[in-house]
Amino acid sequence: MFDTLRVDFEQYYQLLPGTPSWWTRTMFYLTCQGMWAIQDYRFRRWLTTAPRIIRWLLWWPIFFWHIAIQTLTGISLPTACRIGKGLYIGHFSGIFVHDDVIMGEYCSLSQGVSIGLGGKKHACEVPRVGDHVYFGAGAKVLGKITIGSRVIVGANAVVLDSVPDGATAVGIPARVVHPS
Repeated sequence: MFDTLRVDFEQYYQLLPGTPSWWTRTMFYLTCQGMWAIQDYRFRRWLTTAPRIIRWLLWWPIFFWHIAIQTLTGISLPTACRIGKGLYIGHFSGIFVHDDVIMGEYCSLSQGVSIGLGGKKHACEVPRVGDHVYFGAGAKVLGKITIGSRVIVGANAVVLDSVPDGATAVGIPARVVHPS
């Protein structure tokens, strides 16, 4: 858990100019809602593998902590979803990831992103997301599809079909404008 959190935090610290002091890093951490949500998610994932007595003792406090973080940030990262290291949430509010989503490493989520269930055709299926994927503000990725690695999903795109590696998807419904 701590190694994954360190990599997550490094994604944020790259934004700071020069070599930030411990105070700058601490203040940045304390004021960044994306980091709050990521830390909450990583801790809850760790708790699922912790010894039973620890899970039993921490379940209720962590449950209420999670509800508070989710309410304050508007970011829903369920414990059941699997997200690789290096997650970056640039702006908070309106981010929803379904429980069954599997997301690769070094992905970036902007505000208003939804990754989850599709419509009638694949009502109970969710996307699989590769590594190094950027989701623009307001992007919706829905249904049983695969988003390849190094993909850019444009702002307000509604992705209903799979996107190959290295592509850019834009529009409603999304179309690939820059194939690999």
